[in-house]
Amino acid sequence: MIYIILFFWFFHIAHRICSSLYFWQIKEYRTDRFLEYAKRNKSVVFQKSSLIALILFLTLFLAQADFLKIYLTSYFYFVFGFFAIYSFLKKKVRFPEFTKKMIVLFSFSFFALIALAFFALNTDISYLLVYEILFSIVIFFCVRIMEIPVFFAKKHIYKKAKNKREKFKDLIVIGITGSYGKTSTKEFLYAALSQKYNVLKTEGNNNTEIGVANTILKKLKKEHQIFICEMAAYKIGEIKTICDMTKPSIGILTGINQQHIALFGTQENIVKAKFELIESLPENGIAIFNQDNEYIKKECFASFASFAKKYNFSSVAQKFFSVKEKASVWAEDIEIQKHKILFKVFSEKEKQGESFEMNLLGAQNIPNVLATISCAEEFGITLKQCAEIFRKSAPEQRTMNLIKNDKGVNIISAVYSANPHSVIAHLHYLKIWDTKKVLIMPCLVELGKESKKIHQEIGKKIGQVCDLAIILKKQCYQDIKKSAIRSGMKEKNILFAQNNKQILEKINNFCVSGDVILLESRVGDELIKLLSKK
Repeated sequence: MIYIILFFWFFHIAHRICSSLYFWQIKEYRTDRFLEYAKRNKSVVFQKSSLIALILFLTLFLAQADFLKIYLTSYFYFVFGFFAIYSFLKKKVRFPEFTKKMIVLFSFSFFALIALAFFALNTDISYLLVYEILFSIVIFFCVRIMEIPVFFAKKHIYKKAKNKREKFKDLIVIGITGSYGKTSTKEFLYAALSQKYNVLKTEGNNNTEIGVANTILKKLKKEHQIFICEMAAYKIGEIKTICDMTKPSIGILTGINQQHIALFGTQENIVKAKFELIESLPENGIAIFNQDNEYIKKECFASFASFAKKYNFSSVAQKFFSVKEKASVWAEDIEIQKHKILFKVFSEKEKQGESFEMNLLGAQNIPNVLATISCAEEFGITLKQCAEIFRKSAPEQRTMNLIKNDKGVNIISAVYSANPHSVIAHLHYLKIWDTKKVLIMPCLVELGKESKKIHQEIGKKIGQVCDLAIILKKQCYQDIKKSAIRSGMKEKNILFAQNNKQILEKINNFCVSGDVILLESRVGDELIKLLSKK
């Protein structure tokens, strides 16, 4: 009987460890991010098996019958072990990416639980149920214990990266941060500057302290003249750490909103964190700001003297870009088409404006282009040259891509990032389509107390734009639904669904060739494949 218990226990625990460490990994092993996620998804911490184990353990404790302990515990692990085996065979288990760190963490967690299991088998078999109840706490301590050597290893890596960067005296570092638009601005700027200079950029999502440090250590070479560094943060001090490593002389602040406010605590903390890039600039540095952003505008223009004193950069050159009014660089005559954007750019440095035509989706790209031009000017690249570069070869757009599936339905994938500004901008772009418009999205995360208000704003926009909306998470569904209905959407056309087959059936019955579906935020890969099938 004990061997049977161990057999099924093994598969059940392996299943639970995989699922739990998967979520820890996607939250970058950060306690603050994991706990914020767990608040909205309590099943991540306390699964059904834990609840049943608690009831079963209390029953056994009151019954005080040894034979019941063996048989009921065996039955418990037979049921959940069988389910785990079935999940592995059907490939329904969420596996973490088995990096070196994950292999060590997985092994450490598994052997810690095995040790506890053997202790239970040699003392009281019902202790297995106690470990089941406390599973998330055990995993939490395993993660935290593993993070101790990782913490010191990271500090060592940061120091190595800083020392290496200091050897490149002539290297110009451009820092880019903000709540949105960082990646697109980085890609546009790389496309512009690499025509004339040898440029290194951070790749993909390598925008955290460790990602930037690894980029410096593995990719920075003597021939590089410029390093474009995307900088992300989840709390105050992280951008400062990146700046200490990289020593930027140009800083671009793309925009600020409520993204990750649950981790920062307040909007003021978000603003303070983003402005760490500006604080880090040297006396002869250049700060480039989005003049249209309310938080930046308030910080920069409410009282410029106190602003300059606050960030200690009165001698730093300031440039502003805008799509609404005249600035250092600004846009006019904006025309948004399905497959491209057209606009005219003007600059204080040049007498005449220049027409731009880019194969990009949506007006949200224009501020990122203006930020790029504002910076490129400092390297002697003219408006005309920028227009020519972008006309010939549009930079890679990771944030929005359009394809047609085998039924002729247009699929817009906007799953790269998820923040309030982007969702509203993407919905605004949908307005230009004269066919049926469908949105599929989960909730936005890490918005804390602002979540209800933001999802209501999204719901309002959905009601104004979409013919059908499918929401993938229950937490925000009611807020979006009520707001969308108030904006004129029919109740039957805003749905909550999680089953991919059910979603696909609804889409197939609703959409015809030429219609458009916007996949927004963190839509699962399986659903994307099903909808995008050619």
